[in-house]
Amino acid sequence: MRSRRFRPAAKASAAAALFLALVAVGAHAQAKEYMYIQNSRGGDITVIAIPEHEIVSTIPASKIGKVPDDVVPSRDGTKLFIPRIEGRDVVVVSTETEEVLFTVPVSGVPHHVTVSADDRFLYVPIFSESFVEVIDIQARKVITRVPVGYGPHGTQLSPDGRRVYVGNILSDRIAVIDVATNRLLKGIDLPEGVRPFMISPDEKKLWTQLSRLNGFVEVDLTTDRLTKTIHLPTLGKVLPPEATASFPHTYGHGMWLTSDGSLLFVASTVYDFAAVHSVPSMDLIATIPTGKEPGWLACNRTDTYCYTSNRGDNTLSVISVAERKEIKRMPVGNFPQRINTALVPRRNVRNSR
Repeated sequence: MRSRRFRPAAKASAAAALFLALVAVGAHAQAKEYMYIQNSRGGDITVIAIPEHEIVSTIPASKIGKVPDDVVPSRDGTKLFIPRIEGRDVVVVSTETEEVLFTVPVSGVPHHVTVSADDRFLYVPIFSESFVEVIDIQARKVITRVPVGYGPHGTQLSPDGRRVYVGNILSDRIAVIDVATNRLLKGIDLPEGVRPFMISPDEKKLWTQLSRLNGFVEVDLTTDRLTKTIHLPTLGKVLPPEATASFPHTYGHGMWLTSDGSLLFVASTVYDFAAVHSVPSMDLIATIPTGKEPGWLACNRTDTYCYTSNRGDNTLSVISVAERKEIKRMPVGNFPQRINTALVPRRNVRNSR
């Protein structure tokens, strides 16, 4: 019997397949998690390596600037979306090179954006208006707007990727957008302006901070009714008078739910700590001192660490989720606010720190 031999075309095909497999393995091996911190007054973005918790670079104000108000990674980790208050636009930055790829103008003051599950669309709440604008990321332009109520501030994609939730500060409501049609599905009225919020993995509960509340409320999404109000302790401190006197009356601004839905971290901005609540009981199980005025919360992708950006003293607190305590506090940029982590597939930037 004659032995079979690979023909040249077959050899080439096998070699190509092997090469692609090795490239894929190499790319996965190179992927690393980073944290991106938006510094409102500095106009730049601080980049921190995880789990080393060291600053590796700064995307400078010469590239960003114009009062950035968020930094949100694409779901594949290759891009950053940065809305700018004074620019009235969204800057898109490569995580590989940390260079600006393109900029998309919007119709007013943009706040906290959300990207669709397929990385195709970006939902931009226009705080100075009463709608969310939808950017087609491939086309690099706004393709539609969805009326949601005046003062849209925060956005979040539902766990199944089919709805976008929008929290409105000025109209005291949560609006829900259907992703397939870009139409408003419903609105949920609340007693105060809606600040950061989180949605349970089964999308049956929503927890949100409100203006003038040192705590948060629970909303039953099956009935759209407010079911609980949870007050945080003051830890013996006095409420700063500016919190009650000036809009937007921010007592707390930062929430994060662990990926398994079992722990809810809540920032008490006026009392300088992060609270940890068990879910679904909402029992308070820890209060963790942080830097001054924690204004945003995020966990890394494995829920090993939780972070607070502390705008009052320009620091970042690194919290051990297992130990329920701050394990590091590090200086970052000027007035750090929104923070997010991303698994970056490739980064070709020389560390500057």
